[in-house]
Amino acid sequence: MTKFRKILINTDKIKPEEIEKKESSIRPEEIVLRGEIKNLEDSPEPWLPYIKDIKGQVIVEITLGKITGLPLLSEQYTHEVFLFVDGFSGLIEDFFQGIGDGGVIKGGEDFAFGSWGDTAKPLLKELSEKGYFAKYTEEQLNEVRSDLNCFQYSGTKYPVRLRSYLGPRSGELDLNNSCLAYFHIEPTIKQDLGWVKIVRLDCFLESKIN
Repeated sequence: MTKFRKILINTDKIKPEEIEKKESSIRPEEIVLRGEIKNLEDSPEPWLPYIKDIKGQVIVEITLGKITGLPLLSEQYTHEVFLFVDGFSGLIEDFFQGIGDGGVIKGGEDFAFGSWGDTAKPLLKELSEKGYFAKYTEEQLNEVRSDLNCFQYSGTKYPVRLRSYLGPRSGELDLNNSCLAYFHIEPTIKQDLGWVKIVRLDCFLESKIN
């Protein structure tokens, strides 16, 4: 796994036509994003060995694809994909390939994980404006900020799939208040061309909650 690539504008390398750029390099409709929430036993093995004995384990299968010839990460722009599941926290990822030598999770060579405060802040603002945190107190929202994880993919093979194992419940699962969010980050000299695409999770649990 690699570190996040942060975008820094080098004004010496910017072409004149790029200064007046008014559209983002990647459009929301060019991103294919899906999240399926289901019980662990309904997700294909191999599972992480230290997870499979947890009774009632819930997972989210994430698929990221694109319908553009451009990469999703370049010197001019990047992305982060956030998963927010109301009522759960503490996410662990794998790539449907199990564990390799030395206990390393196989398949994550082109992924980076983490969360930057400067990118999580506008994402939280977008989600708040859409009503995702309406029931949260300020203290609870601070907890969400600290728990909100994301990933970045720098590879070339699409679609890619990964699986998040959801941690202990901190409350009742609310599917109407849960989502995946793709955050396109593209700063320019004159304006920010970034955007957020939000998709609901498809539920495959035996009994749908809320």
